[in-house]
Amino acid sequence: MAICVSADAVGQLHTVATPVEQCAGLILLQPADYQQFQAANAPFDYGYASAIWAFAFSTVVGLWLVSHSIGLVLGFLRRA
Repeated sequence: MAICVSADAVGQLHTVATPVEQCAGLILLQPADYQQFQAANAPFDYGYASAIWAFAFSTVVGLWLVSHSIGLVLGFLRRA
């Protein structure tokens, strides 16, 4: 559970009765909340994203080549 806190001149934290959504100071997180935040904000993996893009692109191009080849064969059979 997150708690709204403020720091005084000495640096000590004091809880504030403000809801977390309206907190203008600091927000103190429990360890479980912090772990969820870290998991949701993991750095973007460009290598993985490029592998997915390459797979998707080559799948589309490969399916086009297969369908084009089948179309050529069917066109040849129609004319024969």
